[in-house]
Amino acid sequence: STAGVVTGVAVGSATGTATLATLVRTAAITVVHPDLVLTRDTILSGNYTFRTLTIPADRTLTATGPLVIRSTGLTSIAGTITGSCVSVDIGSDTALVVNGGQVQNGCAAGTGGDLRLAASGELLLINATITSSGDISLTNDSTLTEGAFPALRAPSQPGGIPFARLENSTIRYHGGGTGPSPATDGSNGTNGGNGANGRRVRMLLNGNANFAGGTLLWAQDAGNGGTGTNTSN
Repeated sequence: STAGVVTGVAVGSATGTATLATLVRTAAITVVHPDLVLTRDTILSGNYTFRTLTIPADRTLTATGPLVIRSTGLTSIAGTITGSCVSVDIGSDTALVVNGGQVQNGCAAGTGGDLRLAASGELLLINATITSSGDISLTNDSTLTEGAFPALRAPSQPGGIPFARLENSTIRYHGGGTGPSPATDGSNGTNGGNGANGRRVRMLLNGNANFAGGTLLWAQDAGNGGTGTNTSN
């Protein structure tokens, strides 16, 4: 402004120039995404981009609606990201680390949003709990698709290759407090209904992947079908 106030409107660099009569001065201006370090329990929904994301062990980030968070640097989750029946998408342009943390958006079976954890480098899940009542997708290379895998069946090469490690972590589909919703039983002369559909855990991993002890992958947990009865003479 004419008062010399500079307001950032987008990430990037610019040069500001001030002129007074014949006196000219310039200044380099850089606008970057902020770092987000949770210092208290926080509620969010919508789309956000940060330079880094840190959730300490004693802090909870609650999603009240669909939540997409992207960091251009490290994402570190030692605390909890939670939401009921909403989609949660957490991504990092470098490394995404869930160490002792929880990411969960489970709710009644068949009604939950999907859960995605995506890094473009290292994906580390150590003593982590990942729970969703939607599909779960994990990747350390967000450019991968399922169709890309036949072309990737070559030995890993050292240097610059993404890396994934899962250690003593639980990744599971979960619907409701007792599991996927079962079907209702049929009344006299009618069949029972269908239980809730199972959901899937999908991993699109590039480079070296290390699955260490104590890791549980729990998918396709559908609800039991209902019984039908037919009583007559």
